[in-house]
Amino acid sequence: GFLFFILSQAFLLSYRFSAAMSTVETQRKDLRDALGSYKTEIVERVKAEEALRESEEKYRTILQSIEEGVYEVDLAGNLTFFNDSLRRHLKYSKDELMGMNNRQFTSKDNVERVYKTFNSVYKTGKPATAFDWEMIAKDGSKKFVELSVSLMRDSDGQPMGFRGVS
Repeated sequence: GFLFFILSQAFLLSYRFSAAMSTVETQRKDLRDALGSYKTEIVERVKAEEALRESEEKYRTILQSIEEGVYEVDLAGNLTFFNDSLRRHLKYSKDELMGMNNRQFTSKDNVERVYKTFNSVYKTGKPATAFDWEMIAKDGSKKFVELSVSLMRDSDGQPMGFRGVS
């Protein structure tokens, strides 16, 4: 009886050990496959990030090197983005210009017309192109510029501001 007990225990231990080894082998294979897919995903993500970085640099360079002023304003007309060209034309520092309302550098004669143009773009969603706008620089000098304006929308399609070129 004792010999039968020892043999049955040996058989059960052998069976459990065999099952455990099979499980370990299956898990090792699954881990190896997962590692391979993670490596592929990481390589693809690194390539995508590099392409995005190159694209951003390209468009940043274009935006900062053109002579035309590029701007974005919120719905109230406060500057939220602009390129160096617009800043140079208005003769303000970047810190001074950021958040400045367009009425602060628009001649009094043009404030109503600019408001009506932006309001029309807001209501219709259709861009306005090539309207004249008299801008007043920090030093008081006046410049007439051609301006385009289009409506910016958020991810839900709601108006969030305006963007344009001067």
